[in-house]
This record gives sequence, structure tokens and C-alpha cells, in this order.
Amino acid sequence: MRNIIALLTSFFMISAANADPQKLNAAQITELLGDKTIYNMPNATPSEQIFQKAGATYYSENGNQSQGAWKVEGDKYCSVWPPSQNWVCYDITVDGNTIRFISPSGKISAYSLVK
Repeated sequence: MRNIIALLTSFFMISAANADPQKLNAAQITELLGDKTIYNMPNATPSEQIFQKAGATYYSENGNQSQGAWKVEGDKYCSVWPPSQNWVCYDITVDGNTIRFISPSGKISAYSLVK
């Protein structure tokens, strides 16, 4: 019996580890990003982005920082970065600590909640 339980436990752990990324809805996006910092994935230019619940966002890369705004519209994360006044909206998926922003053209940018 113990072997069966161990086998089932291993199966479910492997299944969970190999699960497809979960697409987030509006409430999940707000909870995930509000007052949080995300980091660019390894092997990319080091960067971080800070999200304030009030809607401001700050992006830092190579000592340069820019400020934009963010909101959730429908089930998408949307941002605007001056001087542009155009909001761009992204689907968000999560797989463990990996967050993926998927642009309208399908480009994927991956970040981590853990530095």
C-alpha cells in the first residue's frame, strides 16, 4: 500500500511540474502584480519591474529607469509607457515562479517573482 501511495504521489508531483502555464484572469493578474517586483529571467539583460497597486509601474535596466502606468482590462494586463499614449494589453500566464507576458503579436517575455 505504501508503494502505491508513493507512486501516486510521485505521479501527481511530476504531472504538476509538467503542467501547462495557467492563463490568469483579471483578479489573478491584480493579485499577482499589485505591489510586487518581477525580474528578468536568467540569460537576459538584468532588469526589474515594480508594480504599485495604485497603477504606477517602474522598469529598471542597466541603471536606467522609466515610469509608466498599468491596469487590468478584461482578463489582460495593460500598460502605457510615455511618451507614447497607446495602451498595449497582454495575456499573462504563470508556471511556478515564471510569469509570461504574451503580446498581441504573440511575442513572449518571461519574468520571475524570485530574484
